[in-house]
Amino acid sequence: MYRSAIKFTFVIALALLSFSCGQKKVHIGLLLDDFVSDRWERDRDLIIAKAQELESTVITEAAIGDSELQLKQAREMIKQGVDILILVPVDLEASAEIVNYAHKHRVKVISYDRLVSGCDLDYYISYDNVKVGELQALTMLSLAPKGNFVLIGGPNYDNNSVFIKMGQMNILKPAIEKGDIKIIYDISVERWEEEEGYNKMMECIEKNGSNIQAVIAANDNLASGIIKALNEKGLVGKILVAGQDAERDALKLIMTGEQSITISKPIENLASMATQMAVNIARNLKIDSTKLSHINNNFKMVPSMLLIPIVVTKETINLAPDNK
Repeated sequence: MYRSAIKFTFVIALALLSFSCGQKKVHIGLLLDDFVSDRWERDRDLIIAKAQELESTVITEAAIGDSELQLKQAREMIKQGVDILILVPVDLEASAEIVNYAHKHRVKVISYDRLVSGCDLDYYISYDNVKVGELQALTMLSLAPKGNFVLIGGPNYDNNSVFIKMGQMNILKPAIEKGDIKIIYDISVERWEEEEGYNKMMECIEKNGSNIQAVIAANDNLASGIIKALNEKGLVGKILVAGQDAERDALKLIMTGEQSITISKPIENLASMATQMAVNIARNLKIDSTKLSHINNNFKMVPSMLLIPIVVTKETINLAPDNK
């Protein structure tokens, strides 16, 4: 009887311990770039909400575009005892130092939406940005199968810009080789800002005139600036404009016919899956390898979770999530 009681107590204690270990309260460090785009505030809020649902917490910092500040913020978070970092890198190469420092303190890093390069990164999660570029180009070619095209890409320091451009050219190159379309202006901006899109579009028109059938921008902020320039030149609605991110302002411009398409990458899905991944890793739970692909970050093939984006036009505006 006494031995049975001891055995019973031991079994209950073991069960409670297992439950406790499985439900460890995880402390996540969320390192953001900045809040230039309204989407990053939504990412932050969604990650915090999902962490609370998973009985975990989030410490958040934004580096205001300063890579050195972001490294300091990472070090401070690790000193505070975070279990894992979710990182939106300011600079893809400089942020390798964050990963290296985190590993010295046995903290793993998930690169969120932007791929950190040149280091032993643990995981990467984003939408498939090659597919983003392909969907932009496919849709624009369906709307304008012939003519002059303009490409206004994102900053070269952001690997997403590279992936998006790769996707665009996967689709546009055959049309270029056939002579159906001609790229008359192809340039990258320095920052993901509306003003950059405006300035580049004005420069394009001054150099090449207004015989343009389509402009493909690397995001909706740039597309907004492009549309502002077209408005000033009396060309809005006459030239197709593509963006991506499904920003609220972009959806309004699509409804008025000023912007032709955007690409939706539902943030709720991305934030939820990244948070779940962070908590699972911190709790030493296995990540489902069937959901992972691998992306080269110039150091290793990084285990990556790539979500599939959606084309949004005036006819399919209902597919865009309400990202308020």
